[in-house]
Amino acid sequence: MMGKLSRWLAAGCCLALGWSGSTLWGQDQTPPAPPAPTPPAPQATKPFVEGKDEKRIKTASGLEYVELREGAFKPAEAGNLVEVHYTGWLAKDGKKFDTSLDRKVPFKFTLGRGQVIKGWDEGVAGMKAGSIRRLYVPASLAYGERGYPPQIPPNADLIFEVEVVRITTY
Repeated sequence: MMGKLSRWLAAGCCLALGWSGSTLWGQDQTPPAPPAPTPPAPQATKPFVEGKDEKRIKTASGLEYVELREGAFKPAEAGNLVEVHYTGWLAKDGKKFDTSLDRKVPFKFTLGRGQVIKGWDEGVAGMKAGSIRRLYVPASLAYGERGYPPQIPPNADLIFEVEVVRITTY
C-alpha cells in the first residue's frame, strides 16, 4: 500500500509541477539560447580635438564653422523643414550639455524662422542631407546674457556638431 501511495504522490507532484517525462514546466529541457545582443545606441562624439589643419570659415556675424562632411542633393534654405542630429558643448570647458543622439530622435525645425538660436539658422543654411558641420557659435548668436540655465551659463560661446538627416521643401 505504501508503494502505491508513494507513486500517487510522486505522480501528483509531477503533474502539479508540470513535468511529463521529457519536459519541465511545459518547456523543452534544453536551455534557451541567450538573447541576441542589442546594438549599442549611437553615442555623441567625445569632446573633439581641434586640429591645426582645421579650416574654419568665419561669417560676418561672427559665426565660425568647419565642414566635416559634405552631403548630397539640394542645400537647405529658409522655409525648409530640417531634421538634424546634434551634440552641443560649452566652448569654455568642452562640457557636453545636450545631444539628440541620446534620445535617438532627430530634432526638427523650420530653417530661417527663428525657431532655433541665430547661430543654427545661419550655420545650418546651405547644408545638404548627410552633411556634418562643427559650428562655433558666439554667445551673441546663442543664448546671450540670459543663458539657458542650468545647462548654459550667461554669455556662453557654444560648439555644436550638426548632421543634417533630412530636408523637406515646401
